Amino acid sequence: MFQRPRGTRDFTPEEMKFRRNILDIMIKTAELWGYDEVATPTFEHASLFTARSGEGIRKQLYTFEDKAGREMTLRPELTAPVARFVSADMRSVPRPIRLYYFGNCFRYEEPQKGRYREFWQFGSEHIGKITPAATAEIMAMSYNIIKKTSIKFTMRIGHVGITSMILDMLTEKDSNNEINGRNKRDARLYAAVDKKDAVALKDILGEKYKTVESFIEPVKFHDADDRLTTALKNKIPDFVNKEKYLNVFLDTLRHFSNMISYDGKTNNDKINIDFSVVRGLDYYEGTVFEMEYDGLGSEKQICGGGVYNLGSVTGGDFTAAGFGIGFDRLCIAAKKSGVKFNDKKAIFIVSMGEDNIEYAEKVSAELRDNGIRAVMEVSERRIQKALKYANNICAEYAVIIGDDERKNKRIVLKNMTTGEQTSESVKQAIKILNPLF
Repeated sequence: MFQRPRGTRDFTPEEMKFRRNILDIMIKTAELWGYDEVATPTFEHASLFTARSGEGIRKQLYTFEDKAGREMTLRPELTAPVARFVSADMRSVPRPIRLYYFGNCFRYEEPQKGRYREFWQFGSEHIGKITPAATAEIMAMSYNIIKKTSIKFTMRIGHVGITSMILDMLTEKDSNNEINGRNKRDARLYAAVDKKDAVALKDILGEKYKTVESFIEPVKFHDADDRLTTALKNKIPDFVNKEKYLNVFLDTLRHFSNMISYDGKTNNDKINIDFSVVRGLDYYEGTVFEMEYDGLGSEKQICGGGVYNLGSVTGGDFTAAGFGIGFDRLCIAAKKSGVKFNDKKAIFIVSMGEDNIEYAEKVSAELRDNGIRAVMEVSERRIQKALKYANNICAEYAVIIGDDERKNKRIVLKNMTTGEQTSESVKQAIKILNPLF
């Protein structure tokens, strides 16, 4: 008996229906916002990922040599492959380019709830001039996707440029107050900020940790109104280039507020401005954000993104705004939240006697041609056992075909809930059944 590899999963038909419903929400939302789908190869040259993340990432990669001796790897994420694709093959496409994608990724790490060796990722990129409105669009679209799944979540919004400038000034590593991204030498400091670890911050910064502790305390969103502006200006030290960073950040938040409040139901109490959001990847350089579902414990992050530059992948400046959603975690969160979807309805077709099979097959084909999900009895069971199976698969109606129905080009339509039966022409049955589909 073969076993599936560790860190992978099999999905039942019921689980796949649930996952497909979540994916449909994502795709429909992205396309409503004007984003188009792309796909990239499942494996890439390993250097695509080591060039950006360093040789240390190799321990997480599934790498192999092809028959020509080239080092390949199963993709560990999708942002870098999309950046490679756009920079190589979409140079002539007018900017901005709005893209979304969905696919499986692979990382060799210790499996746990919400973390697997094969996992699925949904993401989107806005490639071109990244204005405050462009950044807000990506933030708002991801927010609306998660909101439409009906789970309760928290969104945290920060700015890597502002946080980096403050941390670098406190550790005397400034560069004329024009620092965009983090200093790689301060990985421990950023980890402490990310976890709001007061003990580690005090150990690294001494008494200066109080400045950081106050700075990373979250501020309620308040629709990006004057209260938020005042709160942030009071929170951020004067040595920060406020014209370059804070004003642009506030402008982004105002656009974001406009884009998410269209239905008047936005729960802004669940949106925080939180400068401890520094993300785990060095290529972020502006506004960043994360969305979390507390029911997942330590693996609670379900979405993350922001403004980034992947010049290390493209060989030149490649500024974009994007996000990635952990599809598996979102599905788990939706299940834990009790999210329900209507099962796909079906019509079960059963013929009585071999002479009626050909007519039943033609009726099934006509139903399907009209968008009706038709499941046909092909196991040669008697009518009672066939109808019992129809109940087991939750068929809404059964179509029964006997000698009279074949001769008169009609069907018997049986409501599986009420038991009511009527004789109908196929065209009339289609009119009755179409509203179900």
